[in-house]
Amino acid sequence: MTRLTLTLALMGLVSLTACGPDEIIASYGPGEDTGSMDDDDSADTGDDDDSADTGDDDDSGEPEDGPVDEDGDGYSPDPDAVDCDDTDPTIYPGAPEICGDGIDQDCDGEDEECPDDGNREVTIQVSCGSTSPAMDLSFGYCSDRDDPFECDAWNQSVVTVEDSASISYSVQNVSTGSIRANSSRFYSDSDYDEDSGSWQNADAWLCENGSTGPVMTCTVSFLVDGESVGDAGAWCDYYGSGSSLGVTVESLLAGLE
Repeated sequence: MTRLTLTLALMGLVSLTACGPDEIIASYGPGEDTGSMDDDDSADTGDDDDSADTGDDDDSGEPEDGPVDEDGDGYSPDPDAVDCDDTDPTIYPGAPEICGDGIDQDCDGEDEECPDDGNREVTIQVSCGSTSPAMDLSFGYCSDRDDPFECDAWNQSVVTVEDSASISYSVQNVSTGSIRANSSRFYSDSDYDEDSGSWQNADAWLCENGSTGPVMTCTVSFLVDGESVGDAGAWCDYYGSGSSLGVTVESLLAGLE
């Protein structure tokens, strides 16, 4: 019996050595343990392998789209050098600034204020309450006269309005000195002269000679650079055979303080 068992064992060994590896595996039935290394990582499909990444977040060196310089001035709406208006090529960081125009050319966040040259615009306003066929206004400005009634730089009837109760006029480049002014009213259409095309022979004046001195017959107010300063202490006084309104630039500017 022992000899028979040994003989059969030797025959099986010879049979196995005569087969190739594939034939040995095939000789096992389904579900049988083949003894092969089923968990061998060398056969991994690479589903989790970074080397097979599709590159959706790939930093492949392709340049990303950045801010576009729409107006071609060399600056774009980039956080490091912001073009605050990329539709205007005259507006960019460091651009020449135009003072007082309400535009921030150099993108520093504000418009530059113009240096104060001391010149002002003074607007004379005369209101007489009732409408007349015509009113006119005359003035004189002398930068070298502190007394307005020494000012002979007279501009006769610089503005005329019809069918109105008020009139105004702006005097430019006022800095020092004084202003003298007067306004006349015409109550009749016959005061209009067809030949000269002007109103003549005024029926009433802003300043008229009263029994005790010149009197103001209308209300006067002033604006300095568009800001109201009230009547600025203006007064009526004699000038030649008549009278006119006088105001000093010093008192006009004091109304701004």
